[in-house]
Amino acid sequence: MIKEKVERKEIFVDSEGFIREQSSYNKKKQLEQNIRFVVKKLTKQLTNSEFYKDIPTNFYKAIEKAYKDSNPMKLKGEKLVELLEIDTTELFKLNNDYQQVKNAVEPSLTSFTIYAETREEIAKYNACNDLIEACKTMEMYIKLFPFNIQQATKNAVLFDIRKNQLVVNHNWIKGALRF
Repeated sequence: MIKEKVERKEIFVDSEGFIREQSSYNKKKQLEQNIRFVVKKLTKQLTNSEFYKDIPTNFYKAIEKAYKDSNPMKLKGEKLVELLEIDTTELFKLNNDYQQVKNAVEPSLTSFTIYAETREEIAKYNACNDLIEACKTMEMYIKLFPFNIQQATKNAVLFDIRKNQLVVNHNWIKGALRF
């Protein structure tokens, strides 16, 4: 028995979720750049990717390295910062902000996309689109009430208030709704 290949059809893209994740990732990259700048200003040393795993500890180690020649008593970085009166408030504020987004990874749009993958799902999607097109045609002649259409289809077709239009309910197509 030969299995036919069914072409996937995109039915929903969570663009708001993607934008939120992209924003978080961009914030992480900007904070890394700001931290790199502050550390270079205070220690005259460059940072690497390992630096961001534990910023305070790595910063104090960088201070020890930067002032190794003028530290005959081999004081710890915390003490050197105190004695040299180095202002670390900006760095630790950036560190607090960084801790909130440190796990952000660059998102891909495909991970925020839902596809109809079976013949049944594609048939459901096409039926919903046909209904939406028929409603658009009817609306030229009479006033339609979108929430009545939503109710009549048991939420297979939804009214998106933000877009002011009927849309296909991807959860219904994927079989995630219960009645």
